[in-house]
Amino acid sequence: VFVPLSALLYNAFTEDTGFGPGAFSLDNFVEAYSSWHILRLFWNSVVFALGTAITTFVMGALVAWAVERTDAPGAALFHTLSLLSFAVPGLLMAMAWIFVFSPNIGWGNAVLKSAFGLGEAPVNIYSMAGMTWALSSHYFPLAYLALGPALRVLDVRMEEAALMSGGNYSQVFTRVTLPLLRPAILSALLLLFVMGMASYEVPRLIGRPARIDVFTTDIQGAIISTPPAFGVASALGLTLLAICILAVYFYRRATRHAESFATITGKG
Repeated sequence: VFVPLSALLYNAFTEDTGFGPGAFSLDNFVEAYSSWHILRLFWNSVVFALGTAITTFVMGALVAWAVERTDAPGAALFHTLSLLSFAVPGLLMAMAWIFVFSPNIGWGNAVLKSAFGLGEAPVNIYSMAGMTWALSSHYFPLAYLALGPALRVLDVRMEEAALMSGGNYSQVFTRVTLPLLRPAILSALLLLFVMGMASYEVPRLIGRPARIDVFTTDIQGAIISTPPAFGVASALGLTLLAICILAVYFYRRATRHAESFATITGKG
């Protein structure tokens, strides 16, 4: 971790000479952040990361609840299939959704157009919603892996006591189950947010044609420019790094609280 971070900081605060870093300079930050484009970049990145975190969490939570808290048939198979989804490389997952819901070549759109007699493709994968769905379908096993163990070790006696005390199922869920799961929920959401901010394959393959730039695609654009602007890319990377570090900080706090909460409830 120390070596790449040191290189990132060094390149961000030095002049690009074409032959490597030069003298100390702040020109990289001026070039990277002096345009209004940076506000749109920040907005797109946060919206994409938040949308992915929420969508992925809902998908993973439904899988975790079905596997751990119900007697649904095929739960073990569902568990295996969800993990296999995460094993598929992100690049292939993005390409697969393009082949399904591209307005021009997507076979899924072709089926919908034929079935409902539509003149235009009803689904456009080249959009913020399409980006969010494509990444969520790849990362939802992370939410499942974070919530599954928490549901597995949840003390159902507290829920049963609440029901015996006259509470209905909705009251028990909101006042007992959710508070018990709050540390795991926060940890999962923050982890998914960090993964969304750092994602590159989906924004590159789906976001670029839709003209939706995020930090990772803008960094890549600076690197492949002629000549390569490594200093500008490093300056942009520092903002992405700062956002992720802040999210990881809260993630660590949520994890630490989860451990202490589990200890307290276990003693009780």
